[in-house]
This record gives sequence, C-alpha cells and structure tokens, in this order.
Amino acid sequence: MTKAGLSNRRYGKPLKLDGESNVTLDESKVNQDKKWDGLKGYLAPTTPSNEDVIGHYEHLWKIERA
Repeated sequence: MTKAGLSNRRYGKPLKLDGESNVTLDESKVNQDKKWDGLKGYLAPTTPSNEDVIGHYEHLWKIERA
C-alpha cells in the first residue's frame, strides 16, 4: 500500500507510511485533531445578519431530509 492509495482527508491523515507497507498511526496528528472534535463552523458573507444565518441553519434538516 502506498500513501497515494489512501485518502488524506479522513483515515489517511494521521498515518505515517514508511516504504510500501509499513503503516503506523501518527499519535501527534490524532491529538491535534482531538481539539476539533464536536465543533462545527460556518463562514457567511457579512450581508446577512447573524440572526438570518442562524435562522437558515435551523431549516437545514429540511435540506438534509430531501
């Protein structure tokens, strides 16, 4: 297995690959990612108010359900 064969967006991120088949878990990257567990952020243009953004977010379940 080579690193090119892994998706670096998810499970491949905390792995160290040495050569073709030696795969180990990079504990330092796991610990760095722990601080973001459970957090979700949003970027929005400054035109709508915070209340507008939050109001639209409350209806997100309708989009996800569809």
